[in-house]
Amino acid sequence: MDRPFHRLTLHRENQLWTSPSLKYANKLASSRNKLASSRNKLASSKNKLASSRNTLASSRNKLASSKNKLASSRNTLASSNNKLASSRNKLASPKNKQGQGSQGQGPQGQRPQRPGEDPSRGRLLWGWTAMTARKTQGPLEARLHPPP
Repeated sequence: MDRPFHRLTLHRENQLWTSPSLKYANKLASSRNKLASSRNKLASSKNKLASSRNTLASSRNKLASSKNKLASSRNTLASSNNKLASSRNKLASPKNKQGQGSQGQGPQGQRPQRPGEDPSRGRLLWGWTAMTARKTQGPLEARLHPPP
């Protein structure tokens, strides 16, 4: 019991024993602590890298989703445009011009009268088409007062 155990004190800052006989053990413990600290830093860096990769993947998925929504909207718009063109084509077909189409106005074989149109002759009384059509009729008097 003559050994100097009273000289063994635990240093509060670095948790190392301050006995001269335990110098090697203290150095070994310090090295182990440094190694553990480095491993923890490496693990932390790996976790940050994984988090960044997940964020990047999430952003890419959101971008792909937005592109898919845009493509879907474009397809819907194209479909609507096709339906509209189909309806216009049906209205412009000869069947509809004879009064059997979707207009349903007037007697069969006639279309509704438009403003500025002579119902007896079926041509415009004014406008560019009427003026160009009348230019071939002859003198000015014939163009101003066409025959009934």
